Order: sequence, then C-alpha cells, then structure tokens
Amino acid sequence: NSSTKIILMSATMETEHIADYFNTIQPPRVLDLDVKRPFDTKVSYLDEFNKHDFFISITDAIDLENPGIDYRLYTAGINILTMLIMKEVKAFLVFLPGWHEIETFRMALLRNPDIVSNNFNIILLHSTMGTDNLKELYDKTNEKKIVLATNVAESSITIPDIDFVIDYCLSKHMETDTSTNLTQLKLVYASKTNLKQREGRVGRTKQGQVIRMIFEKHYKELANESPAEMQRTCLETVVLKAKRLNMGKPVDILGLALNPPTRSAIHDAILVLKELGALTRYNRDCFNYEDGDLTFAGRMMSKLPIDVRLSKIILFGYIFKVLDD
Repeated sequence: NSSTKIILMSATMETEHIADYFNTIQPPRVLDLDVKRPFDTKVSYLDEFNKHDFFISITDAIDLENPGIDYRLYTAGINILTMLIMKEVKAFLVFLPGWHEIETFRMALLRNPDIVSNNFNIILLHSTMGTDNLKELYDKTNEKKIVLATNVAESSITIPDIDFVIDYCLSKHMETDTSTNLTQLKLVYASKTNLKQREGRVGRTKQGQVIRMIFEKHYKELANESPAEMQRTCLETVVLKAKRLNMGKPVDILGLALNPPTRSAIHDAILVLKELGALTRYNRDCFNYEDGDLTFAGRMMSKLPIDVRLSKIILFGYIFKVLDD
C-alpha cells in the first residue's frame, strides 16, 4: 500500500504530534517490540543521599530558573564518585554541559587524593576535541576511567563498559535573542527525553546505575522535550537552503516542517538575507517581502556551513584577494 508510512525510531516520540502532522483521524498504532535489555538500570536522585554529610549544603543549590552548577554540587559529585570508587566501581560517565564545567570538574578530581591514588584515567569528551580521546575510550586495557562528557556522549558515541552515569541534567543549545538577532549557546536544564537517552548509556553489558544531580521534585518539573532547533535559532542558512531547492516561498517550505518556525522569524531571516545581498528585493520581477531571487553570492553562501555574515566576509575576501588577511 503506497499510502502506508512506517517510522522506525530508537528513541521516544509523541505519537499524537506525529498523527497531527500526517493529519490522521486516530493516532498511529505504535508497535512496541518490547526488547528488554539483559541488564537493569537503576535511577537515583540527590534525595537518596540525605544521610550523608554533604546533603545539608546542597538542599538549596539548585534553581531551575537559573541553570548552572553551584560549587557545592561539584563537591557533592566528587564525594559520590569517591564513595563508589571505594565500592570497586571502575568506569564512570559524567554528563556536564560545556568545556568550562568539564575543566572545573577535572581540576576537582585531580585535587582528590582518593581518586588520584587509584590511578583513574580521566578522559575528556567534547565535540571540539580530536580523535585521540576516542582511542582511550575503547582501550580495553584501561578499566579504570572517568569520562567527563557533554551531550556528545548522549547519542553520538557509545561507551560499552560504563558502570555508573552521573548526570548534572544540563546542556547547552543554540538560541537566538529575538531583540538583537544574535545567536548564542544558552545553558538550560535538559528535557526528560534527553535524560532518558543518557540513562541508556549504562546497562548494556552489565548492571548499571544513573545518579541525577537534582532532586526528584526538580525532575518532575522538567520539560518532556526540548524545543526544536528551528524554533529557537536564526533561519538565514535554512532559508538559503530552501531557496536552493527551488520549490516555492521559504514560508511555504518551512511551514511543512514537523515543528515549523514562526512566520515572523522567517520574515526576519529573509530581511537579513536581502540586506546581505544573498536575496534580491524582487521575486520574478515583483517586490515580495516574503521572498526574493537567490543571487550568486547567496548561492555561494548557502554552501558554507557557517553563519551567513561570516560566509559573506569569506566570499568577498576571496573576491578581493585578501582572504589570508
């Protein structure tokens, strides 16, 4: 049947949202294969450490309105790691939101005599790093390791022998300030879907445990899913790629997305592209504020995987032979 659509997913999805997108009368049937993992995973929260000395100091260390890692939470994480090391746990994965937090945690580890004396290999995992660290990850002779990673280890990389995950439940994503039209990395609490994905990093080859460095009441307040990137970032590059498809107005093409951006965001992107010379003011000889013809500069800019403003600088640097400068 040519009208039948089968979507294979390894992660969670909202069936009602998919049904609305395909305009079906009833939600599509979900076939749960119920493939159970051979090993269980236990999920814990900071509530379970209420009998430890450090618990009193962290009761007010988390504020969902102001995401971040208080120094007391760094100390708590090191204390938890130390306790687990005393129980002969050998492989840890610690989820941290960015390079600054990774480096702060690493320095705290190096100041801890219990961790240093046990000869743990501290491996840093970040999207900007090379492949040398990946070799250390899969070195079977290196059983004792503490991997400090961003969300790159959430789904892009699988480390099979992890015993424990310590999750600070934070991440950084690109977000555009609508008042300035500037895009920046914003620190936010991860969604429940992201935390579920991180939970799957253990329990693959042995029993595993996840410790979320928040209280259970905070977990219940987290969003179920993160907003789609198309709804929170600049659309200039996306609009240029849509124009290359030559399938109509960008408003019409992007409006077909599962989570489409707002019409005003598309208009703003088109205005920026016209100011940069990537689009003409006219579309087929008629003025159109929702569209414009793709210029030669715009076609070249659409092929560079960087911000359109930087791509224009590179393009004109090449034209005027000052690219090296």
